[in-house]
Amino acid sequence: MGAGDLEAQRRRAREAFTAGRFGEAIEQAMVVLAHAPDDVQMHQIVGTGCLVSGNRPKAIEHLRRASELPGANNAVFQNLASALALEGRQDEAIRVLDACVERFGADDTTLSAIVDQLGFAGRVDEAVARLDEALARYPSSPALAVSLSRLAPRIGRLEEALDRLGPHLDSPALHPQMRIVMRFAMASILDRLGRHREAFEHARVGNAMRGRRYDRRQMERLVEMTIAGWSRERIEELARHGHDSERAVFIVGMPRSGTSLVEQILDAHGQIHGGGELIRLQQMIYERFGGEVVRSDLVDPGQIATLGRDYDAYLESLAPAALRTTDKFVFHVFRLGLIASMLPKATMILCERDPLDTCVSCFMNDFGGKLEYTCDLGDLGHFYRQYAQVAAHWKRVLGDRIFSVVYEDLVGDIDAGARAIVDRVGLPFDEACLRYYESGRVTATASWDQVRRPAYTSSVGRHKHYGELLDPLRRALEGRDGRHDQLLY
Repeated sequence: MGAGDLEAQRRRAREAFTAGRFGEAIEQAMVVLAHAPDDVQMHQIVGTGCLVSGNRPKAIEHLRRASELPGANNAVFQNLASALALEGRQDEAIRVLDACVERFGADDTTLSAIVDQLGFAGRVDEAVARLDEALARYPSSPALAVSLSRLAPRIGRLEEALDRLGPHLDSPALHPQMRIVMRFAMASILDRLGRHREAFEHARVGNAMRGRRYDRRQMERLVEMTIAGWSRERIEELARHGHDSERAVFIVGMPRSGTSLVEQILDAHGQIHGGGELIRLQQMIYERFGGEVVRSDLVDPGQIATLGRDYDAYLESLAPAALRTTDKFVFHVFRLGLIASMLPKATMILCERDPLDTCVSCFMNDFGGKLEYTCDLGDLGHFYRQYAQVAAHWKRVLGDRIFSVVYEDLVGDIDAGARAIVDRVGLPFDEACLRYYESGRVTATASWDQVRRPAYTSSVGRHKHYGELLDPLRRALEGRDGRHDQLLY
């Protein structure tokens, strides 16, 4: 490829990346790298695109290579640290950020990232020390104000967090994404202070700034085809060819329904590895079938056997000594028919929680735009009903293969709940499971702070704080039959 053609290829990669077409950007950049393997910008595009699309191992590979080349910028290091942290490699992420400071200087965004990673890793004293040093240097930093808001509940500095966040909320100098982050930070702090209506308004504004992108009809079609496409008889037929392994433990449910708590309990067990939100199965499905498998008649026994064997091998590679490994990718709730076929002895745990509490918790949390249905109360109610339909279908066709964990019951009696969960995965009980909050394990979800505390019941009935503000959600949950209290829960 000549110099002119190579530059044109670079331009196409940059344009696709800027437009948010990350798959295309990765493909175009990889063509350049085949001819120019030390092109730092192309490594950055591939690495960042893979990070956004969920392929964290490939993101780490390319971002690390970019960090080693002349011309790297601090965004390369920060994105590399994010990818490492999402893989549970928190200490390594912090070292990368420290290297970023050494190379580019101590700007406030890098210092903020260091504070956040220390906090996520449970190293609170170190996080506070680094935060205070950074605030002394950059007292008006929006990024550091957000970092303080994340630590504030654990260090008793809620009011200070409000004071530092407030001046930046509508600053035109801030990137729109940062203004959204600040709105949710305000919502979180105000909610903890009991100023629920103010908190709700900040969350409403933050969600509105993201815009509505949820396609209700597309979700309805997915649910309709899944329910029609996976019968009890077909699953049993395919399962005879599945891979005979008990290693996999799938934890599914709505976001904010207790999935992180269940995984944290299991991960504290000496023979169980908490895998987190693993996307590898989704990648395997898309690679082999070209998309979601909503029709079981398009799957043959050979594909089922290979998929089960390969996924079990992947889980084994994550933790060779573990007898069980969890996968907490909640969207797997739409794939339980395929999972039950390919791994007939896998454990499938369905987490359930009061629909109103679940949805309001989703609405009040910032998922970075990844869960588009959480940005509007009507969309949330619609998605919950679709989720509830497919989950109820699996209960009918899979029967006792589905193990339900009700959040309110679990936090009400953590001892009994933890013992029942461990018993379900087929292992002797480990008393460490009752001290899951002491494990030091990093979780990269919106529940990262909760799973570091003993079980508490203060979130039960949370929706009552918001009264009529949730009426659009109530109407959406009721749907045509006028009932929301019978949706699974």
